[in-house]
Amino acid sequence: MLLLEVIFSGVLAGLLLAFAALGPSFFTLIKIGIHQNFQKGALFASGILASDFVIVLLVYFGLSHIYENHLFKEVFSLVGGVLVFMFGLKSLKEHKKAALHQLSDDIPDLQYVVEGFFLNILNPFTFGLWIFVVATVNQLRDYQPAEMFVFYATILATVFTTDLLKTYFANQTGKGLSNDFLNRINNFIGVILILLSFRLLYFFFTLITETSS
Repeated sequence: MLLLEVIFSGVLAGLLLAFAALGPSFFTLIKIGIHQNFQKGALFASGILASDFVIVLLVYFGLSHIYENHLFKEVFSLVGGVLVFMFGLKSLKEHKKAALHQLSDDIPDLQYVVEGFFLNILNPFTFGLWIFVVATVNQLRDYQPAEMFVFYATILATVFTTDLLKTYFANQTGKGLSNDFLNRINNFIGVILILLSFRLLYFFFTLITETSS
């Protein structure tokens, strides 16, 4: 199979993952780009990349059955829901104590990477998308090991590149907006994150109900 075809398929799959997964990590990435700077957003995107890499390893080597474990799903969705809820509250409160591009500038760079990693990997829907991609590729493509490596490397590179573009354009857009409007965006993202946390917690309570029935 031509290498260019493998790369093209990887780019398409990467774009699907980048724009279909509008979860907590997406909105937090946009918020960082708007209120802080591109460098901070890039650090957060690096955390997302690291988590995607771990997910790829788990799914590719057949360890996705761990995710299918009922107890694991319950803990996964509960922890993810609580974490996202806390991020939503943090976003709602930040505007009250900070002006434009002065939000939490004292946060260590490593914290952005760690937050990006856990916000992405603790979203069960991210796992679901990756499992869907891997299952589809295994059914429709007969990739050799080298081609498989190129395919997944291309997906990760595409997702990372789009995340960098998201935070770059968010930062450029934010520079021309007033503090009041930026605070409204912050509130909006905070509400979105809280709603997403409710979705995760609803998933958790659904699992609990299934277990008890």
